[in-house]
Amino acid sequence: MTDTLTLCPDRCVIEVTPRVLGLPLTRARLRARDGELTDSISITVEAASLKTPLLGRALRGHKGLSTNRYPTIAFQAERAGDDFTGTVRVRQTDCVLTLRTKTITVDKDTVIIWGRGRIGRSQPRTRRLNLPARLLSRRKLHVEIAAEFTR
Repeated sequence: MTDTLTLCPDRCVIEVTPRVLGLPLTRARLRARDGELTDSISITVEAASLKTPLLGRALRGHKGLSTNRYPTIAFQAERAGDDFTGTVRVRQTDCVLTLRTKTITVDKDTVIIWGRGRIGRSQPRTRRLNLPARLLSRRKLHVEIAAEFTR
């Protein structure tokens, strides 16, 4: 793919799920702000858009994602076959993410990407994080994304 396609932010769902013994602890949704798709993919997410039952406020606060200081989360990846492998940048910490994707071409101007993957455990300075953020940073996080890109 050589054309540059632009993300439709209102047609993008990003869901992050920490799991224990294969069972989800909670689900978090994030809202994309912008993005592009070529032979690579880049998506910028508003950190303050994190929505989750019970833990949302604690995870967005200054000892969590610190959304006032770090307002965005960035995903940059290169295509390798059907997969995208790259990094997620959260609070100046890079975490590796490989998305196994399915690409659906709707028409000549629209492409939908659906993908799943896992963010490995990160090594942030955990003493500065609150308890929920510290516990989640030590777990592998499952990520699902469905995004529509247009010309």
